[in-house]
Formats: sequence, structure tokens, C-alpha cells
Amino acid sequence: MRPEEARERRRNRQRWLTTGGLVLLFLGLAIYAWVERRSAESPAGGGTGSLAAFWEMDVSELQSIRVEYPRDPSRAELVLVRNGGAPAKEGQAVVRYSPVPRFSRVTQVPFVTYRPPGRDASWQITGPLKAPANDNVMTSLVRNLAKPVPEAEVRTATELASETTGREQQLLGDYGLERPQAIVHLEFEGGRQEELRVGDATPITAWGDIPEGYYVYTPARRGVYTLAASVLDPLLKGADSLRDLRVGPFDPAKANRVRITWIGSSSSNGSSSSPGAGGQTGRVQPVLLERLSEQPEVRWQVLSPAKVPADSARIQGLLADLASLQAASVEGADLARYGLDNPHGEVVVWLSDGDDLPVARVFYLGTGTPDGNYIYVRADDDPTVYRVDAWRLETTRQNARDWLGLVSRTILPGMWGWSKDLAKSLAEIRWWTKPGQVEEAGTPGGGGDKAGGPTGGQVENALLPGPDGSWRVLQNGQEAGVLRADAAELQRLWNALSSLRFERVTGLGRDSRAGTVELLILRPQSGKEGENASSDASASLPVEIRRLDTGSQESGTRMITLEVDGEGFTRRGEMAEATWQELEGAWQEVLDKARGAGSR
Repeated sequence: MRPEEARERRRNRQRWLTTGGLVLLFLGLAIYAWVERRSAESPAGGGTGSLAAFWEMDVSELQSIRVEYPRDPSRAELVLVRNGGAPAKEGQAVVRYSPVPRFSRVTQVPFVTYRPPGRDASWQITGPLKAPANDNVMTSLVRNLAKPVPEAEVRTATELASETTGREQQLLGDYGLERPQAIVHLEFEGGRQEELRVGDATPITAWGDIPEGYYVYTPARRGVYTLAASVLDPLLKGADSLRDLRVGPFDPAKANRVRITWIGSSSSNGSSSSPGAGGQTGRVQPVLLERLSEQPEVRWQVLSPAKVPADSARIQGLLADLASLQAASVEGADLARYGLDNPHGEVVVWLSDGDDLPVARVFYLGTGTPDGNYIYVRADDDPTVYRVDAWRLETTRQNARDWLGLVSRTILPGMWGWSKDLAKSLAEIRWWTKPGQVEEAGTPGGGGDKAGGPTGGQVENALLPGPDGSWRVLQNGQEAGVLRADAAELQRLWNALSSLRFERVTGLGRDSRAGTVELLILRPQSGKEGENASSDASASLPVEIRRLDTGSQESGTRMITLEVDGEGFTRRGEMAEATWQELEGAWQEVLDKARGAGSR
């Protein structure tokens, strides 16, 4: 290509780029001008943000809201009143406990009368029904009504004033304000009152048929304006959209005892039972839980069907679910229709003893919808029937049917401490391994230097405390070496031991049919329960861990079966094989390190 042609081609390309840039610039300016013009012309275009509020009051000054619905004479007024002073205090009402007929043979009456916890609603619905209002919804609503800012001015006060009286009413009628769909009356502290009339929806929609705003009129500032739908919709929808749909709120931190009874709940051995014919409960077994302490951490125990330490985290999660139980809708008052005349389930939560009467929360659980998506529920202090998403109660249902899910999955007592603290709590660790089965002799805590163990030449390794925090390693009774307290291999072992926990507890008591392939015994310091002294004597007992010759495959994960004697009871459960192998690896590193140190 000749140089002249190349230069001409570059000049053409530059001309096209310049022209294209100018076209895009003018197109952008045109779109901006069109949008601004449409926003200015639109009755609900969002405004420019320059319009002043109709009035400006502090949110705390709004005392009551009353809404009339002139277009629907059959519709009762909505009335909302701010609760005077502090929110309702705990235990103001006295409730008589209503026993569940179908559970009369398996549960005891926990109390005759009691006080449910107060509902901490700041606003109360007093018409057309009596119920606490939703605090979250009311916070936003009150903020908007204390300082309502219009989005756009459609007709000015001058335009309305220039018309004759009849013409002005006709003009207001064009926007649905001659006979508004709602008249909102507000009363503030000091007796000040304001009024807001709500007319038709604006033609602009947010999506679908949902309006973006409404035409409004207020005597405080004559003219026709638009106000965002988000401000007014809660009042137009009525009481059901404003009521507090929490079924029975309470403070989970105050719970000290829980009883769960549900049709099909667990029997004492953990097997599931089902309702008998004619609505009988079959072998219903109540699950009773009790809080032991709060310091240094919250600890719970299962009292029934068996007295065993509980998984405190799971119980706290269960309590949080119940305390925040939210309904999808409110149903009618026919208890029989929803299975609440003779409930299918009951949950009693003791909160405190109270000065004269106990403070507690009681939930009654009825039937579910045919598709299984919802369960009908009511609380003790409220005759209202709520329709609750079934998944919100799934944890409660599962724990009633399989109470073993509430048993502690932690293998070593929490009071023994974690990691390095665990080392300070232990007097000895003994581990027997041998291919095939281990023949056990004696029982843990039976006295003597050994707490019982295998016989027949199995490999026995032991860790015993030495001077200055060191640990002596013995193999088949012979000294193999000594590790310093700060040895990395010991740290890994303490971490692996502290991390031992069941994936799932499957039963209580010994399985006489299974053989033992590994046996690990940990004995705490005599007369001491770890770094954190406690009155719980069970923590001073040795813990015996037996790996059984059974296992399973679950979702691609190899599971092993363990039996653990400790804290005064025996648990059977499953653990991921990889977790056990981590412990075996840490133990082997300790042995190798000791042998190396002993050979020098």
C-alpha cells in the first residue's frame, strides 16, 4: 500500500471515531433530558427530593394512628396505640395451664397457674382486633408518618384555590381524593392532630400491578401530592399486615428447663413410635432438658428419657428457633379444625421461678396441612391459631422423635479443658491396639495401676506425667522415652484428643455383639476435674474409648463405630474414620519422637 493511501485510511478512521463519539454524546444528553422531563411530568416519578415534609415531628411524639376506609363502609377502623411507658413486663398476666388430653398418661402437670413472659411490643393494635404490633414494621411506619415527605406535587394549592368549590371537589375526585380509600388520623403529644387522605394509586407501577405511589391530600398543605406506596401500604392492607406474627416470644437466655412431647416421639431406647389407632399416642416419650450452669459456659443435660449430658449448642439453637417462631398467617379460632383442641404436640419452656408463680412459655402444636408444608400452632397466652412453616419446627420435631440427637457428642468432658489445658488435667493415657479383637479385662476405675484393659500380648502404649510438665512414654510397660511439655508432637496429640466428637450418637449402653479392635483410656488427675473445678463428680471418672469392629459408608465417607464410657454413662456413636486416623497419626508421632529421644 502506498504511503498516501495509508495516511488517508488513518484520517478516515479518525473521522469516524470522532463522529461516533459526538453521536453517542448527543444521544446520552437526549436520553438524560427525556428522563428528567418524564420524571417532572410523572405524578409519581420520584420527585426531585426538594419538596418539604408535610410536617416534622419526632418519632417518639406520635401516640396513635387511626385509619378510616370510606370506600368500604363494612371495613372497621384500624387503630394503633403506642404502649404507655415501658413495654409489657414479664409475667403480668396469669394463665391456667391446660393439660393435653392425649398426653395425660405420659406427662405430669408442670404447674397449675403460671405467668407467660411479656411481649415487648412498642405498639398495640386495638382495632379491629387486639394484638401486639410488629416492632420492625411499626418503626419504619412511624418514622415515615412523623415526617412524611411527598414525592411530587401534582396540583398546587394555588390551582385548587383558583377553582370554585364544586370544581375543587371535582378536581380532587379526579385523583380519588373526594372519596378517599383511606383517611389517616395522627395524634401527637400535646394534642396535635394531623390528617392525610389517600386517593387512587398513581399510574406508574413498581412491577406488575403493584403501584409505586398514591395521590394524597392533607389540610396541613393544600394541594395534590404523591406519596410512596411503601409508606402507605401497611395501613391500606390492614391489621393483619401490622400484627406481630411471633407465636410466643421469650428470652432463650432465661430458659432453665424444657419439655417436648409430640406424637411419634422417641421411646426410651431411641426408637421411633407412631400414633396408635383412634388418635392414640402409642409409646410417646417426653423429652425433658435441664440447664446445669452458665459459667464458664452454658451447659445442659437430658433428664428424660435418660439422664445424660446434652449437646448444649443444639439446645440453644432449639430455644432460639422457638423464641423467634414466626407465623406465615393467622387462621380462625376453631381449635378442633386445626388439631388444637387435643394438640399433637406440646413444648413447655420454664424461664424462672418468679416471685409467686413460675414464668414459662407453652406452645401447643396441632395438625399440619395436607401437603406437609405448614403446622398449626398457638401459644398459651394467645387464643390465636397461627399457620407456621413446617421447616421452622423441624428441629423440635426431630429432637422429639430422636432425642439421642440432643445427647452430647463431645467425647471428653468439657471441664477437662482444651488442648494444653487438657494436658494439665490428665494423669495417664493408655492405648491398646492389635489386629483382630481385643480381649478386655476389668472395668474402668476398677483400681490398680491399670484401669482394666486387654490381655494376650496386645500392643500397649502409655503416656504418664513426668517432671516439669514432661511426659514419659511407655511401650508394653517399658520406658521408651520422655517428651518435653512444649513438644510439637504433644501439642498435636492434645488438639486431636480435644477434637474428638461423634458425628451422631446412635444409642446408650454397651453393644455386646460387637468386638473391640482398639481401646483408649484417659484418666484425669486424682481429686481434680481439670483446670476448672466443678461439683460435677462425673468429670473425675476416667474415659474409656473403644473402637468397635463395625462401621458404615455414608455419602462417600467411611464411618467407624465407637463406644465411650465416661461421665457416668456409655454412648455409642459414629465418627468419621479420618478423624480417628488424625488421632492415630498424632499418637504415632509421639511414639516415634519418644523412641528417637530415648535412643540418644
